[in-house]
Amino acid sequence: MAIATDRQAAHRSGPKRVDSSELLAIALGGAIGAIARVGLAQAAPVSSGRWPWATFAANIVGALLIGYFVTRLQERLPVSTLRRPLLATGFCGALTTFSTVQIELLKMADRHDWALAAAYLSASVIGGYLAVFATSAMVRRVRALA
Repeated sequence: MAIATDRQAAHRSGPKRVDSSELLAIALGGAIGAIARVGLAQAAPVSSGRWPWATFAANIVGALLIGYFVTRLQERLPVSTLRRPLLATGFCGALTTFSTVQIELLKMADRHDWALAAAYLSASVIGGYLAVFATSAMVRRVRALA
């Protein structure tokens, strides 16, 4: 008798069924995150040759929230099928806008503003990683103290 591999077992079980309540949670979170992102963009429009503060703030705040939500929801709270898709995937996914970072970097490159582009790219990537790391560590530390 042959032992089935994970791939063979997944193939036999057929396609994964779409969870409509999970999709709705992602859509709702995404709508709220997108509205927040648009509000930031309108509050601090980008001027040519300047640091794009709205995009930078949205990405760093989004990274802080992702670190918090994912760690808290996965490690601290009872398992829920909808909180993580709503908050981490939907809200934070729509709030953060790393695709806009790419467009802004291309505009900086078109103006040959290499120093600003390098600083912005470095600050966005490193700041995002540090934000996730810091909030995740804080959530875990609070758990350790409790």
